[in-house]
Amino acid sequence: FGDILKIEELQNIRQKLMCYEDNQYYPKAEELQETEPLNLLQDGESQLRFSVSTELKGLLCPFRLYDTYGIDFTVSSKETVTLKRLKSLNPEYLLLPSRVEASLGQTLCFWGELLEDEGDYRGLADACVAQLIPESEHSFIDLIAEGNFLGNRIFEYESRHKSQGKRLHILVCFEREIIALKEIDKLFGIMFYVFWLRHKILYVYEQSRLCAKDAKLLSAQIEELGLNKNFPDFLELQNMEFQYAEYIRHLGDYQTTIGVNEENYRVQREKIVAFPESDFDFLDNFLSLVRDKFKKQIEVDLRYLEPGKERLQQLLAMVRASRS
Repeated sequence: FGDILKIEELQNIRQKLMCYEDNQYYPKAEELQETEPLNLLQDGESQLRFSVSTELKGLLCPFRLYDTYGIDFTVSSKETVTLKRLKSLNPEYLLLPSRVEASLGQTLCFWGELLEDEGDYRGLADACVAQLIPESEHSFIDLIAEGNFLGNRIFEYESRHKSQGKRLHILVCFEREIIALKEIDKLFGIMFYVFWLRHKILYVYEQSRLCAKDAKLLSAQIEELGLNKNFPDFLELQNMEFQYAEYIRHLGDYQTTIGVNEENYRVQREKIVAFPESDFDFLDNFLSLVRDKFKKQIEVDLRYLEPGKERLQQLLAMVRASRS
């Protein structure tokens, strides 16, 4: 969307990436780097600065974090911004998942320095979110958790869209107690990992639902086989057995991947809760969701599919016997 916003740095970002030459992708340049996250800009640049308007400035930082590519796109204003003007921080609502089309999803972080103490922080957070997203999304998004960072309030919002491609995830932070910039950088450095792991888990679980759906359709077909004494040929049964085993293997892989990322999430969570005068218990809500829903559901799926595997083996044995 660099063309829409007329941001030259975004329009020509490939020319600034170490992994592109003459508009062709060359991954070897990335493999030579050892740090994670890997900054993908050339010549040691840490970020690209740009202007949306005279008041609205921003920066870009494309990166690779292990197996994931992403971009830190930040817009800010040093001028006083009223609620009605907050829309300028998300021009033309371009920072919505449906526009960005990030496969793993995205998180919008809004950090506001208040000019005066605000008694109703929850109401103010709701109002900020309402300005940052279109009205069509207002009825889909909910406040799911609250916390604080060094005495400053934090609100977490998420929409009820099932698809990662549409789901909104927004963090609103209000700075009422002055915080050293290094502390803010430290926080967001850790949150960067936390949200990456969160989105990975959600994405993998979404993929597991698609896999489980296809596997159960095949399971239903297997249950019908042989009931009318008309067996499919041996090759067709073998293909079904192979496909069924693939579904079960993929579900097992999804289960393992979720478990690994859950543990990594816990490690990053421990770093965050170490901040003094802070409350990040809301991060545990997601861990509960992973434990009580995601992992248990995949376990249920695998148990449900087990009889189908045995049924296929029986049918294959029957067909072999009929051919001998």
